[in-house]
Amino acid sequence: YNGYGYGPSMNMLDTNLIGSSVYYDWGVYNAISNGGNRPSIWRTLTIEEWDTLLCHRTTISDIRYAKATVNGIPGLIVVPDNWDTTSYSIHSTNLSAANYSANVFTSTQWITLERLGCVFLPTAGRRWKGTAIFGVGSFGYYWSSTCNSSTMEYYLRIRNEYVEPIYNSKRDYGRSVRLVTDVQ
Repeated sequence: YNGYGYGPSMNMLDTNLIGSSVYYDWGVYNAISNGGNRPSIWRTLTIEEWDTLLCHRTTISDIRYAKATVNGIPGLIVVPDNWDTTSYSIHSTNLSAANYSANVFTSTQWITLERLGCVFLPTAGRRWKGTAIFGVGSFGYYWSSTCNSSTMEYYLRIRNEYVEPIYNSKRDYGRSVRLVTDVQ
């Protein structure tokens, strides 16, 4: 990161990254060599997948997500497609404007939720202006693998006021990574 360009370059249009710089673009211009980009290899979601996961996915219970605090950490719980509301009670579901205190779970309760297939996306903040960390405990920023341009990237944004699965910003900000693998 140099604050101006993409990877070590001062030119955001420079897509010919070499050496350790090949890891800066999440595989957009330079293939990630974690198995040759084959199916069943870990990857980041596309912005379309984030949008489907949080806004358009059909589930048995019609619940896709809920804001929550897990073991004192605010974030977003994503429930599996087969979520049964009798399994565990989750409140203020699919509400972007809900508060993190709508659901408060201990680490022991979270272990149960995780075993039922839930995933937790904590509000880990983001790296900003090089080394500064911004928004820990208030905002969650998660990369997508979808580029908008050579200088802009789409990502998921979780805030107190809303959950926004399609957001566009500079590619030089540091965001959290939630890796997934395709189900076979």
